[in-house]
Amino acid sequence: RVSAIGLLIEGIPDVAAFATAVEAARAHGVAVVALKAGRSEQGRALAMSHTGSLAGSDAVMDAFLERLGVARVFSLPDLLETLKLLHVFGPLPGKEIVSLSCSGGEALLMADTAAGRDVSFRPFTDEDVARIRPTVNPIVSISNPFDYHTFDWGKFDRLRTTFTEVLKSKFDLGLIVMDIPREDRCDGADWKLGVDAFIAAGQAAAVRVGVLASLSENMPEAYASELMARGVVPLAGISEALTAVEKAAFIGRTPPRPPLALAPMPFDGPASMLDEWEAKQALRAFGLAVPDGRLVRGAQEARAAFAALGGPVAVKACSRALPHKTEAGAVRLGIRTAGEAGDAVDAMNHLAQACIVERMVEDAVAELIVGVKRDPQVGLVLVVGSGGVLVELIGDSRTLLLPVTEEDARAAILSLKAAKLLAGFRGRPRGDIEATVAAVLAVTRFAEANSRTLLELDLNPLIVRPEGYGTVVVDAFIRRLELLVASGE
Repeated sequence: RVSAIGLLIEGIPDVAAFATAVEAARAHGVAVVALKAGRSEQGRALAMSHTGSLAGSDAVMDAFLERLGVARVFSLPDLLETLKLLHVFGPLPGKEIVSLSCSGGEALLMADTAAGRDVSFRPFTDEDVARIRPTVNPIVSISNPFDYHTFDWGKFDRLRTTFTEVLKSKFDLGLIVMDIPREDRCDGADWKLGVDAFIAAGQAAAVRVGVLASLSENMPEAYASELMARGVVPLAGISEALTAVEKAAFIGRTPPRPPLALAPMPFDGPASMLDEWEAKQALRAFGLAVPDGRLVRGAQEARAAFAALGGPVAVKACSRALPHKTEAGAVRLGIRTAGEAGDAVDAMNHLAQACIVERMVEDAVAELIVGVKRDPQVGLVLVVGSGGVLVELIGDSRTLLLPVTEEDARAAILSLKAAKLLAGFRGRPRGDIEATVAAVLAVTRFAEANSRTLLELDLNPLIVRPEGYGTVVVDAFIRRLELLVASGE
């Protein structure tokens, strides 16, 4: 009897039980849609790292629901339209849709509203156009969304023929935009005739079809019930309808993957931060590349380090008390002489007892942030995003639950705005995407190996070099629990 489940979520006190319930529902073919209320980001204020700031409570909730295959929506109308679509058709096998309307304005509204959503108005092929062309007036432009005009308005056979040839292109869902007039104001017979022709075409082409009213008041409840009885989804609101398609397609392509809790221990005990040198050495052991560098104490050692490394170099104060070095004036870049290196270290004596002198990376294609934080409910979560000093301002990131597969890592990287840089933006070199994926996976291996103690990990930036040259961790932050292990454990 139950075709889909809609949830209004204030909080999830037991994520394991929730995951089990979702898994049971989906095992019975029942999709789950959630509207999460109270999208608080208070956790940002408590975060010491960029990763903690980006992966606030709402981002973690997004990642948790996505991992389970639960479609998240952000309004009640979106929830209702998504449930309606799932009730009639279940999850969609794909996101390719065709929209038909007798108005160019409606076609433009459909195209504009789809922008930024994970739906596709796949263009017609040359074969499709050749098949459709004889059924319409010569001035009709054949494109998707498709404005079929009103030349054949009220002509059932003509409309059915055109609609059938359009739907033969085998989209995942066909929609006709049709605002049904109020019966007390207008005779809606011609409108319903057009819908009947579209339904007949859907049956002939064996394609799922729906009727989309641009406003909810233009879809009478009795007529909506009639359409559902005929196996047709009645949708209300262009934005809400496209959200419903996006979410039904997401559920259709997402297998349920219950999260694995990697951090079951409480994290309210004493914590400490590694300095940058310690953090980089720990990460190097897991296959992450770091710049050639030296840990120095004093100007003389800094000059010797420069002589060994060559320029240009960066000089950075190294202390566990400096999680954000840029703001503290603890970083000097582009140093090109041994004397400048010594002077930089002297200038930072008041900030730290030691400094790092390391060779600068001069062939960066892109800067990313890769981090891990511990969430009190779901354990360790991964953040991948566009990095640099403006990372919070840009806000271009993806949050994923651990464990992460190679496919997960690649998809997260390619979903970022920075992916355009990695693809070779405006003639620049392509970035080493495979090495970036490998670096992300190395971070997750480090997190898994240290799951009992890790609180926060932040690589910002992870510099992506040209294809074939790998990646380099330029800055690293690690905060962990100080566990007291009893003898014999």
